[in-house]
Amino acid sequence: MSQPGDQPRVLVTGWFSYFHGEATAGDLMAASVAAAWLEDAGIHHDTAVSPILGAPRTLDDVDPAAYSHLVFVCGPLAGHQVLDLAARFGRSVTIALGVSVVDASVAAAFDVVIPRDGLGQCHPDLAFAAEPVPGLAAKERPGPVPGPAAEAVSRPVVGVVKANQQPEYQASAHHRVHAAIDDLLDQQVGRSVAIDTRVDPRAAGQRSPGEVEEHFVGLDAVVSTRLHGLVLGLRCGVPVLAVDPIPGGGKVTAQARALGWPALLAAGASGPARLADALDYCLSSEARQRAGAVVFDARRDLAALRHQLVRAVRLRPR
Repeated sequence: MSQPGDQPRVLVTGWFSYFHGEATAGDLMAASVAAAWLEDAGIHHDTAVSPILGAPRTLDDVDPAAYSHLVFVCGPLAGHQVLDLAARFGRSVTIALGVSVVDASVAAAFDVVIPRDGLGQCHPDLAFAAEPVPGLAAKERPGPVPGPAAEAVSRPVVGVVKANQQPEYQASAHHRVHAAIDDLLDQQVGRSVAIDTRVDPRAAGQRSPGEVEEHFVGLDAVVSTRLHGLVLGLRCGVPVLAVDPIPGGGKVTAQARALGWPALLAAGASGPARLADALDYCLSSEARQRAGAVVFDARRDLAALRHQLVRAVRLRPR
């Protein structure tokens, strides 16, 4: 076991670490950011990922006694799996970084919580600090919708990212919100492109975070009920209409506010007229210019979380 005078040894984990968890491009980007911050600080670290991703180190393989610190990155801080992980590493300093705090009892199981949202705080998602994927900016937009040339040129190409049901929240309006979005796209969009943010090495176009992010490049706009649909679209300079499927507002609302991004609709305000107006804004040159500034501002704001992480890793294990 690590002794008080030893150098820190950190295990980076997240929902991407579980065999039955979900590995999304945004989560894996966030993990790479945490690892880079630790690397820059000269702190030894390993990352545990699901065996589905083909990595050599999984949660089942690691010995908690070998690590002085555990860092759980991104996603909702909720559920028995997260509680079990914190208990398993109970002799280590446990840190939750860039998470959505939706269950106070789970948050209480960690020694340090550095939230993305919750506990009265709101910060950009860690994926904004990930390095750009080489060559993405040079890619062209998807081809036009089939039809008369004039119509094909004038009608936009819009990406659509839909969140799955989110059991960490007590209520949701996913079905109603997604139906309203489908109606909007059927009526006003020349071509819509469904985008899945999950990473799966077995699926073409989904084999890495970079491959997932490629789906956003060149789009005219994105409509997303998923936080990382908002994040990845804006990372690529594409305006995103963010629609929060959680009544009262969940992590999508929190992220849009953290970014100062105006194209946000609540679940109860996603009627046809409001959706159409918000999409029109996202297709404007004003929105395109504003989207281009988001990454710079987000990376600047994330510097504070970087300092908090390094300070937390300097804490002594039990």
